[in-house]
Amino acid sequence: WKIADLSSAKSDLIEELELKDGYFSLRRSGGRGYDAQIGGPPVPISGDAASARAAVTMPDDQTIVVNGSLGGIPTTIVTMTMQPDGRTIKVAARRLRDGSESNWLMLKQ
Repeated sequence: WKIADLSSAKSDLIEELELKDGYFSLRRSGGRGYDAQIGGPPVPISGDAASARAAVTMPDDQTIVVNGSLGGIPTTIVTMTMQPDGRTIKVAARRLRDGSESNWLMLKQ
């Protein structure tokens, strides 16, 4: 199945990512996001539930893994892999509760 229509504001589809000095930052519209030390403890996710946390690891130079949790219970694993063109990131998001997985591409703007 292919999504025929997506009713979402363009701003909701944009994420600002930054990897610098051992930290990974993600920002979405409305200020939602986090700044996490790679390999560090889980950090709060602004604009989400009070107990929502993100912990970031980087298993190699091209891959970032974000482990999400809610109330201390792991909820998601999001893997972002930079593609050889340096402009495309392949994203795989797995929901731990039911094992469902979503995949998409992010293109550098």
